Amino acid sequence: MRIAVSAENGTVFKHFGTSPEFLIIDYDDSGNAKTQTVERTCKPGHNPAIDLLEPYNIDVLIGGEVCLAGISRLEKLGVTVYSGHGGKDAMDIAGQVFRGEVESDAQKRARSDISMIHRK
Repeated sequence: MRIAVSAENGTVFKHFGTSPEFLIIDYDDSGNAKTQTVERTCKPGHNPAIDLLEPYNIDVLIGGEVCLAGISRLEKLGVTVYSGHGGKDAMDIAGQVFRGEVESDAQKRARSDISMIHRK
């Protein structure tokens, strides 16, 4: 599994679209991790960040705030998004995601009950 974390100094950065770097973590089947840091070399915004990450063929993105348009584009590329983790230790949250201990944005949407909106 290849995870990208929107990061700064080892913590999850507050906003994906302006993240100064991305930590790329490769987990093997035994849970061993290899990491590399990708410096942001593009303009601010979710599209430039996604374009920067696309050649890395990531499976997962972990970030702080990720806009809905960014989530939608990432999911269309087959990337599972885990937003709302700003300020957390990047390696800790990545390990939790790898072990299946954290819900993805898609899982949260799937379990939300929108039927309350349609009450008469």
